Amino acid sequence: MNGDKLNKFIDLRNRIKNLKTVKCRLNHERVLIDKQTNLPISQSVPETVFERIGFCRPEIRRERISCGHTMARYILEDALTLLECEESDIQDLRNDLNETASRIHALDHEKGFAEKRLAELIEKKHFEPEHFLPEDLESAKKEITSIERQHDLCIEKIADVRASLIIELQRVIEKSI
Repeated sequence: MNGDKLNKFIDLRNRIKNLKTVKCRLNHERVLIDKQTNLPISQSVPETVFERIGFCRPEIRRERISCGHTMARYILEDALTLLECEESDIQDLRNDLNETASRIHALDHEKGFAEKRLAELIEKKHFEPEHFLPEDLESAKKEITSIERQHDLCIEKIADVRASLIIELQRVIEKSI
């Protein structure tokens, strides 16, 4: 392997080492609650839209491969592509990465819908108590907890992919030195 290619492997390994996984529980999807009224903060723009916590800052998303809205996972993709050129058997890693990333995206959407449902139930409890069922509120909370736990499992899986990639890159680097 020539020096430029070796440097590319070393650079990718170092960049991947700096990537992080955080069990954030998709916090950005959480609906904001007004501290005085204890009601969800909303706007009516043809339909009701609830304000969310919002995305982490871009510099945080740049280093977190576990975020639903990150571009950092492309660094892992770059490493997989480079390793394929070295005839490394990384198809399982690629599959794990793709499946986990897809699941993170799906859970992100699921949590958004679940948070909206919870906000609507909180409003219903306040504005239409005669139609409110406490078990509906508990069910919505349990659904959110389940989604967050599933996301935690995805974070563990993507952390495993990251660790395996570092090992594989290091193996190729050591073989080339």
